[in-house]
Amino acid sequence: MDKIRAVVSTLKYSAKFWLAIAVVVCGVWAFGEQYFSRADNTVAYHSWDEIAYKTVQLFILQTGIESGFNPLPLRLARLFAALWFISTGFSVFTGVFHESFDSFRLRFLRGHTVICGLGVMGLQIVEDALDEHQKSRKWYHWSEWTWPRVVVIESDSSKAAIGQVQRRGAIVIIGDATDETLLESVGVLKAKRLVVVTGCDEANAEIVFDCVNLMRPKRANIKSRPKLECFAKITDPTVFHIFSSRVSQYIPSLPIALRIFNPTAICARQLIASDIVQWRPTSSEETGLFVLIGFGKAGQAIALQIAELAHFENRKRQRLLIIENDISDIASRFTAQFGTFTH
Repeated sequence: MDKIRAVVSTLKYSAKFWLAIAVVVCGVWAFGEQYFSRADNTVAYHSWDEIAYKTVQLFILQTGIESGFNPLPLRLARLFAALWFISTGFSVFTGVFHESFDSFRLRFLRGHTVICGLGVMGLQIVEDALDEHQKSRKWYHWSEWTWPRVVVIESDSSKAAIGQVQRRGAIVIIGDATDETLLESVGVLKAKRLVVVTGCDEANAEIVFDCVNLMRPKRANIKSRPKLECFAKITDPTVFHIFSSRVSQYIPSLPIALRIFNPTAICARQLIASDIVQWRPTSSEETGLFVLIGFGKAGQAIALQIAELAHFENRKRQRLLIIENDISDIASRFTAQFGTFTH
């Protein structure tokens, strides 16, 4: 059912689809009218199979004007068929030479979305961005060239998701998003939104700094433009604090609205606020004991959120039981970084 909805959604905004429907309707109308109105056999298309054959021929521009027969429906069918033929040929041509055309189109993009990273989170964000642009597409945007695009930068060319988002209209550039030249070539200074969600916190921070470095020499030229909405994923608390303190020195003077987010911390906070609170200890005889199986990034984020949020009415200190292989080394590093924890 979801696949059917996706096909219907695609066809809803496909100019070629509606041109093809118009060709069939007008062609059958014209040839069928002649079939019903002529009792003699002076025309070649006097049966339904020949009407269908003549209608299909319209798509390859093979039906010529016959003597004494050129009604308005047929003229319209020929016009729609010519437009369909040109549009389809253009799509095939650009599909074969898509890399060259994508590079050419990047020069003219304005107000687009640049997404760095096509992992699980990046793919979902790309899908959401494409849905957003699809909803804002107007009827006169007959071509993907005439409306804002989604540009993805991904370093791994073997990812299956690349073809998936390309088929939906995204431009995918294979390369290193930390390269300032590449960022400038995808029009990040003219973009509406920049989303940085690679799998490396250090790379995400570097991409934002590269964007800042690109803007600083052009400050006088871009200060009147709308602010670039920049979203950067930083999951490591140490990287977060260093990055946020350094980047805050430059952001106020530039048209950038930076939002740093930690998805594991957000999920942990929501887990505590929505689920754990209902099992909280309420009497002075009760002590909260939280058991964490696994102490990776998600487990550490939950532990930090428990330390920050789990202050209940019995005013007793909460306890954590962590089950993990080689826990002593992990716990030592964790408590060295966050001194409020003891073990």
